[in-house]
Amino acid sequence: MKRALCIAPALLLAACGGGGGSPAAVPQPRSSPAAKDVTVTARITVPSAGSTSNRALKRIYDTASTTQGILLTVYPVSGTPAQALTVTGGDISGDAASNCTASGSGRICTVAFPAPPGSGNQLLAQTYSQIIPASGTVPGGAQVLGAGSVGLSIVPASGVNSVNLTLIPSSLRALLPATFGVSVVGLDASGSIIVAGQYVDSSGNPVSAALSLGSNPNNSLAISTSTVSAPGTMVTGTYNGNDDVAGNASASINIASGSPFAATAALTMHGPTVTPMASAQPYLAGTPPPYANALYVNVSGSDPQLWYTAASGGSTCLANYDLGNANGACATASPGPAGLSTDGSSYVYAAGMTAPYYYQFNPLGFLGQNNSCSTYCGSPGGSAYSPTTSSLYYLDGSTGDTVVMVNPTGSGNGAQASSAALAGTPEAVQVLNMTGTDSVWYLSSTRLFVESLGSGMLAASPPSGMLDMYVANSGNDVYVTVPTGNAIPVFNGSLSISQSYSTTQGAPQYLVGSADGNSVWFSETTASGIGIGRIDVVNQRLNESQIATGGGIAGGIAVNPNSDAIYILEWSGTASPGHIYQVTP
Repeated sequence: MKRALCIAPALLLAACGGGGGSPAAVPQPRSSPAAKDVTVTARITVPSAGSTSNRALKRIYDTASTTQGILLTVYPVSGTPAQALTVTGGDISGDAASNCTASGSGRICTVAFPAPPGSGNQLLAQTYSQIIPASGTVPGGAQVLGAGSVGLSIVPASGVNSVNLTLIPSSLRALLPATFGVSVVGLDASGSIIVAGQYVDSSGNPVSAALSLGSNPNNSLAISTSTVSAPGTMVTGTYNGNDDVAGNASASINIASGSPFAATAALTMHGPTVTPMASAQPYLAGTPPPYANALYVNVSGSDPQLWYTAASGGSTCLANYDLGNANGACATASPGPAGLSTDGSSYVYAAGMTAPYYYQFNPLGFLGQNNSCSTYCGSPGGSAYSPTTSSLYYLDGSTGDTVVMVNPTGSGNGAQASSAALAGTPEAVQVLNMTGTDSVWYLSSTRLFVESLGSGMLAASPPSGMLDMYVANSGNDVYVTVPTGNAIPVFNGSLSISQSYSTTQGAPQYLVGSADGNSVWFSETTASGIGIGRIDVVNQRLNESQIATGGGIAGGIAVNPNSDAIYILEWSGTASPGHIYQVTP
């Protein structure tokens, strides 16, 4: 702990009979303070002449008020100031550069100086008519105004006996990157907190607390420093969100200080909170139909809902699950719908699976209308709605997976938006409107194509077996799932693969982006059930978490843009119904 000494120049002057005595000898400082020295703070009161009416004191105070500098010399009690251990100068002029504050009776100044711990030393304080630099070198012409000495006894309050470790916060969410603080508090033998100075042992020798991580799964943790040698050291921990902790589970990671100050604090890593939405859903039995994505729809005047392509009694239907009332229904349509999209305010759109139909469903009244058409209408793949141009884009499986655009408010006939044919199984469609013009990305199992500003571009040599995509960063990052390869390649704006993520827990299925743009979430079919994964867009890392066991196939994934809730469909793979899981990361 910093020691504080009070020194009054007026009293020093009185002890010397005022300022008229001969100058005291100026001690010579040693070359540098010893490593075991501690910092002591001297508190100096400089009175003003007007603070007393006593004539004798007024003369002394008048001289004291002209004080500009101070010289503090520490020397052995058995020696003389010439045998100085430390010599420190200080500015007590009251100027802006000095460490002084005005008081009602003058000014109060502080000067810090080093001194060895123990009780065998003296402190000599000399006041001067000029400012004395911190080096202790007295400038020429400076006059001694007063001097006095006092025994100096410093008990090393920074003699560390133990340390306490506290983590702030003490728990993190395993799927989310975060920072945390590590508070290291040194305690002396009495249990008092050491608040200043350097940590030393009972003999005054410097000591430090060495910090270490008990474990570091996937190299997901780092601390800013591993050594703490003084109070007030700020230790920051960084977690990159890469610890794979299962849903509704937790794991502990110890942060410890080593001998001789052994202490441990546990950082708890919580996996995502997983809640099955009410009972099993009858429309999630068997295996997913083609392109079984999911939508989160929140239309004014209704509860938030999940929409997804499902199966009911052997027929494909469009399922609606009311998240507010925890119940669902399924509108059967023949041919069955696929490739869901929404305008975000009034309608959910789905294209016919094998015949020339596409459908409009009103979330408030469930089944809105069937629009039939004669050309470019069949679509077993995805669809995407552009609110800017009021256009619905989808893949027309009846004409060789041709890119198709249709205006849902028109007659229902589609218009061919591109002559590019996407070989393979039609999958996903996504549209972005930039500068008033739609750019549309189309994905089949073997090809990736983008149509923008009247021209198209086909990805060269993409992987086979692609299922879903998510377009981010104004089209400069296109994330694609390849379940058969346990991979999520990322295509750049030129549709070349710029990087690729590998999953270790299972096969990635469907993708969705977070509202803040910092995360890309994906559903995952694992060896034992269902998983969720996250790609940290900022730090470019991937991590995964098991959320359900007992088999099942991961289907679509949707995110509530107004909260951190994520919804994942679980297809049972059998005649028994599967579940909808709400996941809070």
